[in-house]
Amino acid sequence: MRKAILQAWLLVGGLILTLTLNGLANALPLFGRMTGEISDSLPNLFVPSGLTFSIWGVIYLGLLAFSLYQLGRAYKTPDALPAWLSAIAPWVIISHIANAAWIIAWHALQYTISVVLMIILFIALMKTMTKLKWSKNALSGKEFWLVCVPFSLYSGWITVALPANITG
Repeated sequence: MRKAILQAWLLVGGLILTLTLNGLANALPLFGRMTGEISDSLPNLFVPSGLTFSIWGVIYLGLLAFSLYQLGRAYKTPDALPAWLSAIAPWVIISHIANAAWIIAWHALQYTISVVLMIILFIALMKTMTKLKWSKNALSGKEFWLVCVPFSLYSGWITVALPANITG
């Protein structure tokens, strides 16, 4: 029981860390630089248009829905968490930490570190998607929308963002 609730709070905490750093990155801004300004200052052959970055709102909303769903489920049925949730949890936590660390590295102009962190994020999301693929039949319709859709969007975006980060 305690393990399920601890896991749930680690997932929520990782998302809070990511959302907080992302918000601070532009509100303060971190290291005196806005995220977009850094991107615009680099010669890059492959940069999506500014409007494309609005997908982050949808991704973060989906991740928030997932986090709240799995937190509620951990309290409701702590002794009967589904295998798919236990399988993806470590990878989702790694993805949150990598995302948060990427924001710091990017704003600190540590581009090599930011690429390494983006690769870690990519791997964590691909592992998450692989675990979900094998568990797809075990997911309800609601879980499909609260789990598969957010992580599919997130994985899709990172698949595009990684080459953009590397070519920068």
